[in-house]
Amino acid sequence: GFFGRVYYDYDSKYLLEVNARYDGTSRYRADKRWVWTPSFSLGWRLSEESFIKKHLGDVLTNAKIRYSWGKVGSDAGASRWNYIQSFTSGDHLTLGTDATGHNWGPLYTEGSIANLGSTWEKSTKQNLGIEIGLWNKLSLTLDLFDEKRRDILMTPNTTSSIAGATFNSLNRSEERRVGK
Repeated sequence: GFFGRVYYDYDSKYLLEVNARYDGTSRYRADKRWVWTPSFSLGWRLSEESFIKKHLGDVLTNAKIRYSWGKVGSDAGASRWNYIQSFTSGDHLTLGTDATGHNWGPLYTEGSIANLGSTWEKSTKQNLGIEIGLWNKLSLTLDLFDEKRRDILMTPNTTSSIAGATFNSLNRSEERRVGK
């Protein structure tokens, strides 16, 4: 993966941070292997403003408003090389009775069925925060957050034995809200 960050601080009042990630994994086929995940955060330290320091400086020792937004990708739910069909060998096939039978083998069985469409789980996160410090003795923090996930990887566990094989992880296409 590749990662970059830019941070800006003007007079300890105005804060900005921008991040960018570009990650790859062997869990998905080549055209779905890489994901771009940007993020940023903004902050304003009101307690550093001259008009706040002048009138409330003894009481309001810290006051900050911040907001952040970002995208995250995850491949944790996917098995390695889940886009390639696998086969396993072992055991053998016996034709005839145990006493006079002939063993043929090795016997190959189909592994989990390949999933050519699987891709990264994606999440968009937001946070709004307020920090207040009073008299350098009392601190209050309020955080409001929201997270929406999509393309969640899930392994089907209701596969009928008639299918004769299991399935690798599949992406669930609907969006899910995690918190607010």
